[in-house]
Amino acid sequence: MNSSLSVTCRRALSDPGSWVVGASAVLYACLLVPHWQPTWDSATYITLARSLVAGDGYTYMGYDHTKYPPGFPLLLSPIVALFGTNFLLMRALVAGCAVASLAVAYVLIRRAAGPWVAAAAAAMTAGSYALLFEATRILSDVPYMLVSLVALLAVERLREGRSWRLLVAVAALCVTAYLVRIVGFAVAIAAAISLILDRPRLPWREAARAAGIVLGAVAVVAAVWMGRNAAVTNELPATLREALSYEAELVAADPNMPFTDTVTWPTLRARLGRNLRYYAQLTALLLTSKRSNAPWLALVVVAGSLLVAIRRSTAVEWYFGGYMAIYILWPAHQGERFLVPVLPLIFYYAVAALAVGTAAVARVARGTASRRAVAEGATAAAIALAFLLAGRVEVVARLRAEHRDPYHAATMGDYISAFVWLRENSAEDAVLVTNRAPYGVLWAERPTYTVPWVADHAEILASIRDNGVTHAVTNAFTQTYLGPVVDANPDVFHPVKQIGGTRIYEVTRPAP
Repeated sequence: MNSSLSVTCRRALSDPGSWVVGASAVLYACLLVPHWQPTWDSATYITLARSLVAGDGYTYMGYDHTKYPPGFPLLLSPIVALFGTNFLLMRALVAGCAVASLAVAYVLIRRAAGPWVAAAAAAMTAGSYALLFEATRILSDVPYMLVSLVALLAVERLREGRSWRLLVAVAALCVTAYLVRIVGFAVAIAAAISLILDRPRLPWREAARAAGIVLGAVAVVAAVWMGRNAAVTNELPATLREALSYEAELVAADPNMPFTDTVTWPTLRARLGRNLRYYAQLTALLLTSKRSNAPWLALVVVAGSLLVAIRRSTAVEWYFGGYMAIYILWPAHQGERFLVPVLPLIFYYAVAALAVGTAAVARVARGTASRRAVAEGATAAAIALAFLLAGRVEVVARLRAEHRDPYHAATMGDYISAFVWLRENSAEDAVLVTNRAPYGVLWAERPTYTVPWVADHAEILASIRDNGVTHAVTNAFTQTYLGPVVDANPDVFHPVKQIGGTRIYEVTRPAP
C-alpha cells in the first residue's frame, strides 16, 4: 500500500500538470475574501438560491423565474442553507471550480497534445487576468467551464471504450452543463457529432443510438424547462429589464434598448461583423495579457484549432467552434466573461499553432521524432513562461484589488449601505425602485424593481405606480432613466436619507 502510494506521488511530482494545478490552487486561494463582487446576475443567482432554501420554489421576489436555468442556484443552495449568505464560501466554490477546471483541462489536452502543451495551456489559463477576475465573482461561468470540460473528457473516454455507464455519464453531464448555462447545449451537439463520426469504428446504428441518447436527454430537459416557463403566469412585468428572456434578447436589434426594434437581416449582418471584430480583439488581449488588441492575433487560435482538427479531430474542436459561433451571433457583450469557459482551449490552440511550427522546423532539419517532441514541448514551455512573465503585473494588481480596504468603491459602497439602511429602517412590505434592482433584493431583502429602460417619464411613473413602489434609490448609476424622473417630480419623491452620493426617497403614489 505504502509502495503504491509512493509510486503515485512520484508520478504526480514528475508530471508538469501537478505543479501547475498546485501552484494555481495557492494563487486562487489568495483571491478569497469575504466580500461580494457586485454584478446584476450574481445578486439574482444568490436570491434564487435563497428562495430554493426558503421553500419558495424557483422564484425571484415571489415571481416564477424563467430566465436563468436552476443549475447554479442549486449549487449555491447548500451554502445558503447551512451558512446563509456567506460570500467567502460562495467565492471559494467558484475559485475551487476554477482550479478543478485547470486540472480537467490539463488531462483533456494532454490526451491530444502531450504533457507540456497541456501544462502550458493550463498555466496560461491560470495566469490569465480574465480567469483571475471571474474567479472572484459569484457567477455561473466558471462552474460551467468545469462541467463542460468534464463532459468533453467523458465523451473522449466514451469514444475509446464504449459502455452504457459512460454513455449515461456523458448524457448526465451534458444535461448538467445545460442547466448551469443554457449555452451548454453546445456540449451535447459536439458530443453527438463526435460520436457519429466514429462510424468507421462502429456500426451506424450504434453510433446514431449513442448520439441520440445524448441529444435526447438534453432535449427532454430543455423541453421541460421551456415548457414550465411557457406555462407559468406569475412572471415579472414584461417592461422590466430583468424580465427580458434570452429569446427576446436574441432578436433585439440593440441589447441596450431591448424593447424597441427587432433584428433584421441588415442589422444581423452588422451584428455578426461587429461581434467578429469584438471577439478577435478580446482574444488578442487575452493572448498578450492586455498588451495588444490587434485582431489578426486571433488567427493564431484559428490556425491552431484547424491544425489540431486535421491531426486528430475530437468533440473538443466541435464544441469550441459551436460555442464561438453562438456568441458571435449573440447581441450582448460582457467582455472576456463569455470567453472564460473556453479559455483553456484558446490558449491550447495558440500554443499548438506555435509549437507545431517549431516541430515542423525540426522535421525540415531532419530531426528524429523524439527531438521533434522535445522541440514542441520546449516551445510550449517557453511560450507559457513568457506569457506568465508578461502577465505578472495583472496578477499582482488583481491580488491587491481583492485585498483593498474598503472593498467597495465610494459609489458602490454607498449604494450597498443605502440598501442595508432600508433593510433596517423600512417596513417589511416596502417596495423599492432603482437602476440595479437585484442589488436591492439581495441587500435590502425587499422587492426591488428596475424602471423600464425608456425615455418616457409617464411610462416610468406608471411602472412605479403599478408595482406599488414605496421607496426610490438614486445615484450616479441611475442618471439615464430613474434619476431624471425623480428630479422632475419632487411632489412624488420626498428625500429621507442621503449616504454619500446615494439618495433614498419615499414615494407618494403617482396619479394615473
